[in-house]
Amino acid sequence: MTTTIYMDSREYADTQQLVKSAIDGEVARLELALALARQRLAPFEEKYGVTNVAKQKSNRKAQREPAVIV
Repeated sequence: MTTTIYMDSREYADTQQLVKSAIDGEVARLELALALARQRLAPFEEKYGVTNVAKQKSNRKAQREPAVIV
């Protein structure tokens, strides 16, 4: 999902801080939700000997892509 925000230069400073604060709050909320989901999933993965599908995809992608050295 993509959202585009257009701001008038007269509103920029106040609006920018408000938008940044909202985004930071949403990022924090998503990080907490992800951590909780991982905690809930861990016992299932251990009990049935399976791993997270997203984790598997990430590992496969990492194996295919060469490392970038800067």
